[in-house]
Amino acid sequence: MNKVLPLSIVITSIGEDILQKNLEKLTNSKPHIDEILVVIPYEFKNYEHINYDNVKYLFTEFKGQVLQRIHGFKLCRNKLVMQLD
Repeated sequence: MNKVLPLSIVITSIGEDILQKNLEKLTNSKPHIDEILVVIPYEFKNYEHINYDNVKYLFTEFKGQVLQRIHGFKLCRNKLVMQLD
């Protein structure tokens, strides 16, 4: 059984190509990260197809890392939160 780290990671993005590589590495990490929130403005919904069990996509009207990050922080379920750029 894989150990789950009670950590939420908030990633702000507009869906760059590097996003898929980062998510792949994060989801394959040991211990398993509980929650990864990817915050993307509505107009960049093209990365919704990258599916992992612990990744949630949050679409927002906000554009810009600070506002996107705040939106993600408000929806984290863990006390331990990390931001990743």
